[in-house]
Amino acid sequence: MCACINGFLLKVTDPRTVLIIGFIISVLVGRFAIEIFKPETKEWRIYQCWFNFIGSFVGWVLVVLLYVKIRRQGWDIGNPSISQLLLFSIALLGITGWLPKTLYGIASSIAILAFALEERLKKLTNSK
Repeated sequence: MCACINGFLLKVTDPRTVLIIGFIISVLVGRFAIEIFKPETKEWRIYQCWFNFIGSFVGWVLVVLLYVKIRRQGWDIGNPSISQLLLFSIALLGITGWLPKTLYGIASSIAILAFALEERLKKLTNSK
């Protein structure tokens, strides 16, 4: 598969080309996250920019890792390995912009569960 950009023919199957394209797209994702989320403070703008850039770029890096892994090991479409499915899922979350929100949700959920567990333990120790 090939792509034509500004008159140059690039081999899209080259992992370096995919990483360069992914980096450029990730920079744009980070830049426009500021416009999408409309952060109020300078610190929050920087945070949104970096958080979304890293989330997108991780997705692209995982696409390359998955591609290299499939080229080396092959891919039985009817029976993919757990690692292939995990790489694909995280890469998809990253490229589509959902990885930062997913990670934030996981971290928030852990904090909520820890707080609930702490409250439950307090009730158990106070009731005795």
